[in-house]
Amino acid sequence: MNDIFIILIVGGVITVIFFGYYFNYNSDSKSRVKDLYAEGLDLLIAGKRKAAYHNFKEIIDKDSDNIKAYLRLGQVLREGGNPTQALKIHKGLIHRKSLSHYEKIELHKNISLDYFLSSNLNAAKEELFIILRLDKTNEWALNQLVAIFQKQQKWSRASEYLEKYQKVANKIDHHKLALFKVQEGRFLTEEKKFKEARKTFEDALNINGDLA
Repeated sequence: MNDIFIILIVGGVITVIFFGYYFNYNSDSKSRVKDLYAEGLDLLIAGKRKAAYHNFKEIIDKDSDNIKAYLRLGQVLREGGNPTQALKIHKGLIHRKSLSHYEKIELHKNISLDYFLSSNLNAAKEELFIILRLDKTNEWALNQLVAIFQKQQKWSRASEYLEKYQKVANKIDHHKLALFKVQEGRFLTEEKKFKEARKTFEDALNINGDLA
């Protein structure tokens, strides 16, 4: 009876020690990961991309489910001039089932930027439309669509999304909207669509009468 009692006590002590060590180890490990991430962000802001890369890589080695570290790792590669490799890392996260709403938006934002710097503007736009399906008032996505349509000289779409962006951001700039309409009118003139061009120029004047 005494032997059994002693065995139970010893077993209990071992269990307590084990769980104490386990939880302390996990706590220390999580704390270390947080420190590495914060330090990595500081390094990234300071332009020390190589050091930041090592930080985020170490986090992933410790915790393969750390989505934020993967996102930042890809960002480091993209900003270092390697958007193709960044795209591989980011697209590898698409089928992760544990992504939060915020992480999904950040993922598609990064994929869009990867495509943008790879000069694949149409693919970059598709990622922005995905973001807007997740968050229809996402200011960054709306503003980025304006920039892409402007770059593609699709002034009608650029005007459309500039207006949407300004409404969401509550930053109405009639002068800028009118100038986009003027650009749209010029494009229609070059296409010899004079009736549509005239209507567009009139729309520009209605938006901002001072434009004349």
